[in-house]
Amino acid sequence: MILPEAAKAEFSCLDRGRVREIRSGKPVEHEARYCLHHALHDVISLDCIETDKTKKACEAVARYRANKTPLRPANSRTGNPFHRRCLEIGGKPGLHEVLDGSEWIRAGLCTFADGSFISVENRL
Repeated sequence: MILPEAAKAEFSCLDRGRVREIRSGKPVEHEARYCLHHALHDVISLDCIETDKTKKACEAVARYRANKTPLRPANSRTGNPFHRRCLEIGGKPGLHEVLDGSEWIRAGLCTFADGSFISVENRL
């Protein structure tokens, strides 16, 4: 039996990765620096990994760590609690796809003013 955690791809970072999102019904693709399959973050800005080494967290990580409020239950059966959390801490949630080798994978990203981002389903 293969455990789901063992089946995950290895942690990797891309200095010139590709991200795309749908804007006004059309896919918009741009270059980005990010890491995939980190132990705590499914997708995170490479800048966050680099600044975390110097003990200065990027805005995405700093805001998630500073917010100790538990996720509130949804008022309805619709909506994503992780997207709500992103809005509560000042981020902009969005559905994106990131290129992982030759495969596009879906990722709900929470983006901040400094350009940093983290997957909204992160485990911080």
